[in-house]
Amino acid sequence: MSKIKTNFVEQTNNPIFYETKEFTFESFGNSEEEAIKNAAPIVMEVFDTDVGIFDSTDDYMGRTFIFLDDPEYQSAIGFDVNRIEKPMWFPIKYAMDSPEDKENGARILVSFTITGFDTDFPVDTENVRLHEQVINPITKLPILMPELGIESYNIVINALGLRGLVSTGLLPVKKAYVKFSVKSLLPPE
Repeated sequence: MSKIKTNFVEQTNNPIFYETKEFTFESFGNSEEEAIKNAAPIVMEVFDTDVGIFDSTDDYMGRTFIFLDDPEYQSAIGFDVNRIEKPMWFPIKYAMDSPEDKENGARILVSFTITGFDTDFPVDTENVRLHEQVINPITKLPILMPELGIESYNIVINALGLRGLVSTGLLPVKKAYVKFSVKSLLPPE
């Protein structure tokens, strides 16, 4: 999945975005609740760009992970497309277990709307030909893969702003922005 990002907000440690970002991702499960439980977390990474000063690389400032099934975050996550949920402040941390992050105080204000749980994409192995079907040598019948109930859904993120950003380099915060993505926390097997 490609990363989606906000616009730059210049010369402030408390940028205001008022942007809505939307993307689609998949999860699996036999119900909406199971799909939310199995969904990869939403990752919000904060960067600062200093174009033309010393180097033009983006400075990583921190990130937060939003687990859709975490009861702490339920007030900021909704399923009704006609309603915007009350946003919540989520902590931005440079290193997830660093004690300095608790003192930092950087936060992002966002809410989420999840839609589109009505699409089911079972894998129909009878119609998939990977070169040719594998035949069980004992029964002489084709070996079929089990159906995987994969659901595709949209998530709309209302990114309102950041507060308390702290520069991670020598220069002050110049052009802060946020990148959004959905990632697995586990490496692929």
